[in-house]
Amino acid sequence: MRISSSLPASQCESICLSVLRELPSWFGNEAPVLDYAKQCRTLPFWAAFDGEQAVGFIALKPPTHSPAKSA
Repeated sequence: MRISSSLPASQCESICLSVLRELPSWFGNEAPVLDYAKQCRTLPFWAAFDGEQAVGFIALKPPTHSPAKSA
């Protein structure tokens, strides 16, 4: 198993799509999957490889710090 963080943005998107599509009971709705994958192009991203096959990934999205407002 090898972990890589030096990947082109297009490969990050592709890995995200391939992994999430293997989990249809969790990620069965295609529109959010496409959005998640697109976001992976710009997020800090690490992928796990078994040989040349990507078998998992992590993409870190910083939390928003917008305070709630009351009317």
